Amino acid sequence: MGIQFADGTWFDLIGPFYADGDHNDASIWNYIVEEDIGNIHDIFNEETDEFLGDRGFRDVDDERFTVLIPFSLNKGQIQLPTRSANTTRKIAKLRNSIERGFGRLKQWKIINAVIDTNLISKFGSLLRILGAIDNKYFQPLSMATNIDRQKINYIKHREAVPNILENLPKNQWIKKQLDEITDLIPKLTLDIIRNYALGEYALKLAIPYLQHASSLSIKTHKSKQYEGILKIEGITSRFSKCISPKHHKVFIQFNNSNQPKQSTRTYDDNSNDGLSINIKNINSYCTCKSGARTVGTCAHVIAVLYWLYANLNGITIPTYNVKSTALEQNITNLQPFNRRRREQKLINDETTMSDITDSDIINNDITDSEDEEYL
Repeated sequence: MGIQFADGTWFDLIGPFYADGDHNDASIWNYIVEEDIGNIHDIFNEETDEFLGDRGFRDVDDERFTVLIPFSLNKGQIQLPTRSANTTRKIAKLRNSIERGFGRLKQWKIINAVIDTNLISKFGSLLRILGAIDNKYFQPLSMATNIDRQKINYIKHREAVPNILENLPKNQWIKKQLDEITDLIPKLTLDIIRNYALGEYALKLAIPYLQHASSLSIKTHKSKQYEGILKIEGITSRFSKCISPKHHKVFIQFNNSNQPKQSTRTYDDNSNDGLSINIKNINSYCTCKSGARTVGTCAHVIAVLYWLYANLNGITIPTYNVKSTALEQNITNLQPFNRRRREQKLINDETTMSDITDSDIINNDITDSEDEEYL
């Protein structure tokens, strides 16, 4: 098990452990805390320091150190509450360095392979040596820039912010063409979309999402009650079955300083960091399980923002057929070959059965004639 500081520096690499149910993440962490492995109690403060883990740590004892893990949907839930979704996004954002750290350690061939049994007794020391080499001679996994500090301040500020678009009326919408609502959409750039997503990952998923949704299936609606609020339908979940895919609804509010027609749907954002200046006039909500968060947003919202950006700037979004054609031209597909073989086998079987039937008829005729001669 690896323990890292927030800047990506390794604190300790502990192990090896058996790979069974008694040695899961939670049990290993309880052992580290209980036995004070690596003098963890001398380095960290139980009252102020927090540890971030994945869902494998959900059964840890929380009597000593606080361990934060991503939230999961409870039975009967279809969406995470805003605060839980925000915490989950924060954990995923901050845990990025340890995932990259393990990836870099696996560049050592001795780790990224089956370990020789003779090295088991030395493997724990070997892990610590490689961790020390990584800390000393390799580029830091997390180098805080001004943009990173702005994002951290933004996350801290937005974590407790409610989602003002979560409970919008269901029937107060007017269907509009995109060219009818261009005056509601501010100038979007890739930097604004990237900052709103708090990273590159959601933006990279935007085009694949749009490739599965044709331009005819994406429909835009304008709110009757609130100015600057749009509803976009037609974004298909990439995890759903092809037969009946799940479609998500995305709600976006631009320029939340506009006065509504009948009532107010705003939140006073007092943050002054440079990052939020570019994106504070954007609020969003999606019907997916993590779509209620206000720290960053889901890939469906980013796909919609990219769709608006591309259409308003004359940028062509590659269709899914382009990739399908490339796959068809460059990858050998054995389905036609196997289909021909099955059809040929079926024809051969029918021919064989026909020959057998004809042979039986001839034999029966011969037998009947011989019987008549005998009689």
